[in-house]
Amino acid sequence: MIHIERSDTEYALLAGHYRKSKTRLIRDRAHAAILSMQGRSIPDIAGILLRNEETVREWLHSFEKTRISSIFPAYDDNTNAAKLTEEQLKEIQETLGKPPSNAKGSLPSPFWDIKKLKEYVSAEYGVVYESDRSYHHIFALSNFSFKLPEGFDRRRNDSLVEKRMLEIQREIKVRQKQDYYVFFADECSLCWETEYRRVWLPRGEKTVLKVNREKIRQNYFGALNIETKKEELVLLSWQNTDNIIEALRELTRRYHDQKLCLVWDNAKWHRSKELRMLLGKDKEFSHIRFIWLPPYAPDKNPQEHVWKIGKDAVKNTVTETFGELKRIFETSIQGRKFNYEMSGI
Repeated sequence: MIHIERSDTEYALLAGHYRKSKTRLIRDRAHAAILSMQGRSIPDIAGILLRNEETVREWLHSFEKTRISSIFPAYDDNTNAAKLTEEQLKEIQETLGKPPSNAKGSLPSPFWDIKKLKEYVSAEYGVVYESDRSYHHIFALSNFSFKLPEGFDRRRNDSLVEKRMLEIQREIKVRQKQDYYVFFADECSLCWETEYRRVWLPRGEKTVLKVNREKIRQNYFGALNIETKKEELVLLSWQNTDNIIEALRELTRRYHDQKLCLVWDNAKWHRSKELRMLLGKDKEFSHIRFIWLPPYAPDKNPQEHVWKIGKDAVKNTVTETFGELKRIFETSIQGRKFNYEMSGI
């Protein structure tokens, strides 16, 4: 026996479609779900609707899988689908401004996707479009864009991150008054290797792509001066303590032994014993101070955005040599100013 569990929200929507729909099939499917929620058996429902029991059973099975969207027949093409009115589009835009907290889909509840939008439009307005482009258009009208969300570590505590960033702003101002050059710093790695992707190719013909099997990597240390907003780029052979120490020596030479303050994350080579031994009075790096970014908050480091600009410049770029790729990456971030706001400073 199939019994649809009652949800007040779904029940109200079903009742609305049962009363208002101009299509008998939609009214009957909605009525069948309502009767099942009321505890009626399949034979009873079939008798009330004057439908055979197998048809009612299929409707209820479908409702269990796709819920309210199941009451609308699948349209063969857009010519059979009702079009949304301007007023309905405005209502949808307002709805998209809120998270689909009760929607089921492949993404976490705060996010909308095509499946959730399709189910909502179908259930609320009885409109089904064959092509996903119609739903893309609805998203675009609602000021959505198709992009990757930022991935944050589950251990991140946003309130602690914001609290720490306020502390960092105060610490930076203190160092600036003490005539320190302040930098946001980080490391990154640029890799040269071939990635295969599917493309449209002639059927029955062998297609050969000649590639370089060698995997080459170049590491970088970057320090963004918050006063000049210019980038200091240093090449590293690897990301470890020895190379970071050499990068700090190079930065010291470029600034002629001036006082330097680096705002960076808690990478192990930033806190290593070997590096700490060079800090402090009468030590090699007595002119250097560190300010620590909150954990799991790479988005709070402007240097990360500099790396993104460089990597965007080489994305989908084919070069004959790794040297060419490095040149594109390096020239995209050197010799220019980064004028975005740096953590409210």
